[in-house]
Amino acid sequence: MCIGPDGLLLARTNRDIELIDPYSGQNSITGSLGDFSVMTGFDAFHYNPWTDRMFATGFWDCAERPLRVPSGTPAVRWFWVPFGAGICGARGNFDEPFLKRGHGCPVATPAEPRMGWRGVPLRGQSFDLTLRQAEPNQFALFWFGLSTTQWSSVGTLPFDLTAYGAPGCSILVAPDAVSMLPTDANGRATFTLTVPTSPSLAGIEFFAQTASASSAVPLGLATSESLVIVVR
Repeated sequence: MCIGPDGLLLARTNRDIELIDPYSGQNSITGSLGDFSVMTGFDAFHYNPWTDRMFATGFWDCAERPLRVPSGTPAVRWFWVPFGAGICGARGNFDEPFLKRGHGCPVATPAEPRMGWRGVPLRGQSFDLTLRQAEPNQFALFWFGLSTTQWSSVGTLPFDLTAYGAPGCSILVAPDAVSMLPTDANGRATFTLTVPTSPSLAGIEFFAQTASASSAVPLGLATSESLVIVVR
């Protein structure tokens, strides 16, 4: 099992390779072990979010194919050598575009607002940051910053909001830029970002967090976990 696209889980079963939503439990088949029949063995598989390709490693060789193609599309073997898994592992050595940090605080549902994503932060392209499990038909704040250790308004981060009527809630990211969006009837919201094409942005890290209206919190806002976002 490994992390697949948009935070889904990519899991190997007895015969198939499936995408699983870790929150709803819904799953869909995206391939079969037979797609990797060109290999002499199958020990583990990985997913590269930047190329949207999955690849398998075995004792002797490696193979890969695009993720979003019909099941039954054969993989292409690209390496054959003793102890192939160790050498092939270098092909999977890439920076993850998103990492989650910290935790949020419960709303009235009583779930914890959770962030997610669709797409990847490539220069010259757009991707989405998502919020789910917020209270429905309310509003949410998405904010972005360059620090998770300092914010000039409060000092050191994380900043605990318990004393301000939001027990268990914390500001994890310095809010250098803030946008407000409505949440829909399912407590979801989506913010789209477009990454400029400037070469100087390659490898830049920035951070994101949300706070959404909550009737369960005296302060009236419940925070989510934060995301680390790496531009390529």
